[in-house]
Amino acid sequence: MNFLSNYSPVLEQLSIDECFLDMTGTNYLYDNLIELAYKIKNDIKEKFGYTVNIGIGNNKLCAKMASDFEKPDKVHTLFSTEIEEKMWPLAVDDLYMCGKSTSRKLKQLGIKTIGDLAKCDQKLLERHFKSNGVYLKQAALGIDNSKVGEHSSKNPSISISETLPYNYSDLDKIKNIVFRQVEEVSRELRSKGFYARTITVILKDDSFRQTTSQETLDNPTNQTKVFIMAAYQILDSNYHGEEIRLIGVKLSNLSKDRNEQINIFSSDNKDESNNIQQTIDIINNKFGKSIIKPASLEIIGTSKSKKSYKDNDV
Repeated sequence: MNFLSNYSPVLEQLSIDECFLDMTGTNYLYDNLIELAYKIKNDIKEKFGYTVNIGIGNNKLCAKMASDFEKPDKVHTLFSTEIEEKMWPLAVDDLYMCGKSTSRKLKQLGIKTIGDLAKCDQKLLERHFKSNGVYLKQAALGIDNSKVGEHSSKNPSISISETLPYNYSDLDKIKNIVFRQVEEVSRELRSKGFYARTITVILKDDSFRQTTSQETLDNPTNQTKVFIMAAYQILDSNYHGEEIRLIGVKLSNLSKDRNEQINIFSSDNKDESNNIQQTIDIINNKFGKSIIKPASLEIIGTSKSKKSYKDNDV
């Protein structure tokens, strides 16, 4: 981040190793931003020994989408004139901040590509996705009016990462590390009075190639067990036996309120769950971080089943 800040005074760190650079007004310093992107990419590889992808766009959303195009060690553009050609053919799963549950509902509505979403009736989206329907429509059109630096100041994230003593290739061991990390970041989340809607799992292999996968929940939460279930689903879907040297977890899309859509068919007592979690935090903070653990810790530490961690396990 310090290295990249040499190229622009306006930098926003998005995750452990992702950031935005606002290049507005730097045309007097740099003649061609695409050539500059290649120079930055190559300098990082030479200076730090790993590869990066760089995306260039008219706004943060387009730059982020472009950076996730073909990898590794690439530079891609997604300007407003290229959205229909480059972004619309992609599956809705690829839209930034469109979680699995949202993309699943979109597909049930017959919306399979980002182009389908861009052409979809706004009222239909709002009927099914409430206020999030506005974001989905605008994102599919490549519209993002947020400023670089706005996210980090108004909507921070909480993250943790750990370099392993040796390469891990056993999914159970990786899940145990992720479990411990989720416990820590969710405890910090609660201590700061936040709720999170997005969880990201970061895996870096022994060649320094990084995989970043995220799940966006239907509702914000601060419950450890919900994040753990989501993290395990991410691992089950995205880990394929690579030799892993670094593991990280990040909670983002934070808010001070739950803003939860109530399910009239649900019998879950959220207040009771919150009270139990707060009591566990108090005891763990006083006597040690892991004095009290979920009873199913041993089960989920050795099982590859997505459903091994039940809502009522305490």
